[in-house]
Amino acid sequence: MSAHSRRLACLPSLGWVSVALICALGLTYAGSRVDELSSERERFRRAREALRAGDLQAYHALAPGLENYALYPYLRYHYLRPRLARAAPHEVRAFLKAYSETPVAAPLRTAWLRTLALRGDWPNYLAFYAAQEDAVLRCHSATARLRKGPDNAVLEEIKQLWLSAAPRPTECDPAFAALSKSALWTEDLIWRRIRLAMAAGETRLAASLGERLSPAERRWVTFWITSDNDPAKALSSGDFKPDHPIGREVIAHAIARLARSDAEQAYAAWRRFAPRFKAGDPLIGQVERSLGLAAADQRLPQAFAWLYSIDPSLVDAQVQRAQLRLAIAAGAWPDLARWTEREAVGDMNPLRWRYWRARGLESTGHAPAARVLFQELAAERDYYGFTAADRLGGAYRFGHRPTRLSKAEDARIRSWPGMVRARELWLAGYLREARSEWTYTVNHLPDPAVPAAAALAHEWGWHDRVIFALGKVKAYDDLEFRFPTPYASWLSESATRSNIEPAILYSIMRAESAFFDQARSAAGAVGLMQVLPSTGRLVAKDLGMPLAADVKLYDPKTNIALGSRYLRQMLARFNGNLAMAAAAYNAGPGNVERWRPQGGCQNAEFWVETIPYTETRRYVRNTLFYTALYEWRMGKRVKPITERLAAVPPRSGPATMQITCAAANKGN
Repeated sequence: MSAHSRRLACLPSLGWVSVALICALGLTYAGSRVDELSSERERFRRAREALRAGDLQAYHALAPGLENYALYPYLRYHYLRPRLARAAPHEVRAFLKAYSETPVAAPLRTAWLRTLALRGDWPNYLAFYAAQEDAVLRCHSATARLRKGPDNAVLEEIKQLWLSAAPRPTECDPAFAALSKSALWTEDLIWRRIRLAMAAGETRLAASLGERLSPAERRWVTFWITSDNDPAKALSSGDFKPDHPIGREVIAHAIARLARSDAEQAYAAWRRFAPRFKAGDPLIGQVERSLGLAAADQRLPQAFAWLYSIDPSLVDAQVQRAQLRLAIAAGAWPDLARWTEREAVGDMNPLRWRYWRARGLESTGHAPAARVLFQELAAERDYYGFTAADRLGGAYRFGHRPTRLSKAEDARIRSWPGMVRARELWLAGYLREARSEWTYTVNHLPDPAVPAAAALAHEWGWHDRVIFALGKVKAYDDLEFRFPTPYASWLSESATRSNIEPAILYSIMRAESAFFDQARSAAGAVGLMQVLPSTGRLVAKDLGMPLAADVKLYDPKTNIALGSRYLRQMLARFNGNLAMAAAAYNAGPGNVERWRPQGGCQNAEFWVETIPYTETRRYVRNTLFYTALYEWRMGKRVKPITERLAAVPPRSGPATMQITCAAANKGN
């Protein structure tokens, strides 16, 4: 057995963690402190397992001698955490002082504060309290401070806690009771929270708050909730008499609510109620903005006029995105050119905004001005930079700049306490805690040190952490780090079997999981290519490789095989149209069928921009952009993005209308 094999032999089972990555790590640190720490690591693991099993005798036999080991704070945490009910303040104080700069300090403090609250030990609670996000702990702190006597600053803090759109926990009731007896408690304050609750759709909270108002005011809360549930019925009733300021708020809310499903009906209601609103009332602008956005989403002919009528001060990124989608869908180039005269605002992507300004100018007889914009955009490494280069017939600018570390920088990051702990946790088999430790450490590093941490994560194969770290400090130019090519043999095998370009598979994987093989989405999709278990079982059956268990989807080789096959099914369904297949992979083929145009083929670039789901629009653009990047990374010919944008056939025709749809992309 080789020395390297002996190092692996002492490792615990690591689930689906790639042994190849562990090998790489072991080789990197061969002859270094990894070997020196192997006995301590094993002893730590045994001590921790003893704690888990409740074997304190074994723990007390193993723990001595580990005091200077990097993971000793974790051992102490797992010993102390379940014993806090019997712990003395000095024990906890000593722990927090010794390990204040580790990720286990905050959770222990939180648990200790909960313990002290249960004990009713408010002096110690305040002594140990530090700023918290948790509402329960904040309320306990405020209540404890009020026990010392009236305090206006504390009451103001409680007021801010109370002004929440969501219900607060019952532990806050004593603090809120004190607030309700203070001079800060007014009907105006109650209305402020009711407005927050209604804006968030928390109608039960709003109803509860309404009980604190006078009967005359309470009826408006009841009517507001009724208007939220059935705005059309409420707006056609006579319950808005007499005119009242709150009644006008309810009218505005009901019209905005109705507009989401029927902007024309909402507009008719607005025509009836508008005379009640005085000039300059901010509610007028809010209603007109809601109507314009809804009309644009519903592609109504009135949408252009209504978007133009929005007060310029209310034109935010959401309005600008609606303007783009509407003008592009309708081919309304003069409107697009006019709307894009303004700068992008808020979180509107400025490159997207400038690109479509150039398209608007180009289509309205201002080719020289458009060309200047395209030339500026073509210098950017971005989807819009690449499509601008396509308009000019130029090459893509990748601008790769590798991360360069000095020996001193490399040595410094490897010896950084948090990085040592992360590495040791990983080698001990605690991957989740290892990644948490690494992320905690990066979040506390000075920005200039973060690329070195990314380089270390790249070496370990933690590609999603590399992407996170470089994004954190806006270091976007190392394309080897940001667009890695792991799992090459398995991906090549699946690419051949599914007849899909490897660059496309890498692109999907990068967009789906950033190469974290343990990724799990809120919808339950798992693994590198984010395969839903239900989809995975069907595809596995189609491949003749039934899944023994859903957990097998975390296995990189299995996940790549199933994800690739499913993508091939989507490509086949949409006749090789990558934009449509990527949209289907992200949002489901049923949605893509509904998004196909009516009555004729649609330019694919326009179709991508008008996909109703923001996430899917971004996903499709990223898939096309990442595919070009991966072609470059793999030394292949980079196919222009616009060559991959096959026109989208209409709903009334088959997805195979490739020949008749080809003209839809020409000249655009």
